[in-house]
Amino acid sequence: MRFAFFLSVSVVAVLLFLMFGRVSPRSADPPQPPPPITSTASGTPRNIIVLDRSTDLGGASKLLAAGVRELVGPADFEGRVDLIEVRDTAIGYELIADLTVTRVPPAPSPVLLAECPHEEGAFSQPSVAKKRLACEDENFGRQQSFSKQISDYQAKAAEAKLQRDDLVQRIDSFASVKRSTEDHTEIRRALTEILRSRCDGEPCVLYIFSDLLDTDVKNVVLETASTNEEVAGLGKRDASEGFRLDGLLSDFKVVAWGIGRSDVGVDIQLLPRERERLVEYWKAFFATWGAKKTYLGFEFPSSHPG
Repeated sequence: MRFAFFLSVSVVAVLLFLMFGRVSPRSADPPQPPPPITSTASGTPRNIIVLDRSTDLGGASKLLAAGVRELVGPADFEGRVDLIEVRDTAIGYELIADLTVTRVPPAPSPVLLAECPHEEGAFSQPSVAKKRLACEDENFGRQQSFSKQISDYQAKAAEAKLQRDDLVQRIDSFASVKRSTEDHTEIRRALTEILRSRCDGEPCVLYIFSDLLDTDVKNVVLETASTNEEVAGLGKRDASEGFRLDGLLSDFKVVAWGIGRSDVGVDIQLLPRERERLVEYWKAFFATWGAKKTYLGFEFPSSHPG
């Protein structure tokens, strides 16, 4: 029975050899483990995805979808995910979904089998046979353990993929729904309320899909201020006076994309100088709130601070 079972496990080992790499004897150099996955946030962060619907998405739905897929693509993306929609000044914001996403685990290293002693012929020593049986039993246990590791890895990787697919599908469905827009929008107040209620003392990464062109911001940044220093001063003033968070953010990062996009969403509606001033305003604004890292751009970055 044990021989038959060992034979079946050996067949499994051959299949695993083809799937995951070579099964090496003890005399060979051990395989190098995969590099460890590191998180860029201290602890498991709360990921807050804010989708600005105060203006019509139009062609920007593709820009949104591309950014979300870039966000959830890395294996080490994990933590709670709050999906929040910002509409207009009357409705404010709404929590669309509260999910948990786990990281994709690294694949287990290939099993390392011992090279068992073998002596053929009628005069084989009983001690050699005993050692061989003990060695085969040890290899059998290693193969069983490796099979379990593979099974656990596949289950966790499949769960992580389902979680990511669910998040992407929710956002795709959300983007397909048309929203009415208003002439006057105020995303700064919505962001203040969102972070005050959801980031009290825990690590947070704020992902914002928005043109970040509040009515008041557009008037002040693009029409009143004249230099980058003046724009940054306005951002600092607004974050510390009109939209204070009073030190609630202990570990806080910001990634914003879609900044300055046109209403059709496929290009930037601002002149380079105007876009530069808009970015300066929001950099100063988020820095005053305590952001340790900030990315502000039109497309989602391939390497982001979250």
